Amino acid sequence: PRRICRESVVGDEVEEDSSNRDVVLKVQHRGVSSLIRQDMSNLKSILTLLARLEGPEADYTPIFTEYSKEITAELDFRKEATNMSTIRQLLLTHNVKAIVPALVEGLDATEKVLVMEYCRGVVIRDVGLIPGFGEVEKEVLV
Repeated sequence: PRRICRESVVGDEVEEDSSNRDVVLKVQHRGVSSLIRQDMSNLKSILTLLARLEGPEADYTPIFTEYSKEITAELDFRKEATNMSTIRQLLLTHNVKAIVPALVEGLDATEKVLVMEYCRGVVIRDVGLIPGFGEVEKEVLV
């Protein structure tokens, strides 16, 4: 396997599956979930203190609640798999030329592991390296 991404939350590696296709194996690092939940608890304490200092009109609860919900959802790769499939289908349905990696059939995502097809690409800040990029006025890169 060759490592293609080094993040603090996950490790992405390219592997070959039984069909000799390159696939990406996305694995959540051990302990990340509990660290993020602890960070969220700390943030809630800080925001509560800040609200007390700023007065009764300062209420960060709605923002914290939404942020916490989204961050927690990011910890479950099954949700990411569902979102990938939904976005992939929507783009295909509306004839949008974009690549969203397909999930590898027969390898269902778990809370901490996701397997998807490997798609070569360009870092978004380097889109100028894509041949023909920007030549078609209404063409959108996702």
